Amino acid sequence: MNVPPGRTPVAPADISTEEELVEWITLKLSDVKRIKLENARDQFIDILKRNIEIEDQTPGREKLRDRIQHVEKIAGELLAEIIGDWPSIPRINDPPVFPLEKYLLNDGENWLPHLHELYAGLNFLTVRCGEKLSEMPRNKGRTKHPPDGARFLCALMAAAIFEFVYKERPGHTSKRAHDLCAELWQDANGPTTGQYSDNHSGWRNHLKSALAAQDGRQAKFVRKTLGLKDQISGGAKKSPKK
Repeated sequence: MNVPPGRTPVAPADISTEEELVEWITLKLSDVKRIKLENARDQFIDILKRNIEIEDQTPGREKLRDRIQHVEKIAGELLAEIIGDWPSIPRINDPPVFPLEKYLLNDGENWLPHLHELYAGLNFLTVRCGEKLSEMPRNKGRTKHPPDGARFLCALMAAAIFEFVYKERPGHTSKRAHDLCAELWQDANGPTTGQYSDNHSGWRNHLKSALAAQDGRQAKFVRKTLGLKDQISGGAKKSPKK
């Protein structure tokens, strides 16, 4: 048996045949894989717990919309104040203008970079507020927005664990994958009511979304934690495994 130097664990003295050595190495590698999976799973559950807690504190649509609109209004007013108080090149006969922005931002050095940063930040904030408001459903409803962020993360984790164990990715209808999602969710103290109770049917769409988002930042972190290779866009193989 050709084993690279330095890669073979120290074998017990009672191993006398090559077959016994191969079996022993296989078991040791299985132990390493099991420990890696257990450590990753514990880390996933901790992360999932935090995300569930954050999601529980997320206000409903109407309250969240009001808060975003309030932030957008304040940022817009500050932006208008800065622009309105930022004079262009004055003409000789123009009345003098007190440079409030220079007075506020001057720290003994050049104040213009601070002004540019403040303007860029406020402008970015107003744009993001508008984008988030346009994404949000108009009706009041009870569903929080963004919906099911923690469940999507749970499905990402379950899909990665499934691939780590079975060497292939699950289909979004896989009952094994649904059960794995439910197990992770329950261990992270997630609510298990309605379609997330015993039949686990609610996980189908989350798995479908997770499997389509393997190039995303969250998926890459989850896969890296388990030592899985990154997926190539459009080239991921889906398994029909049940």
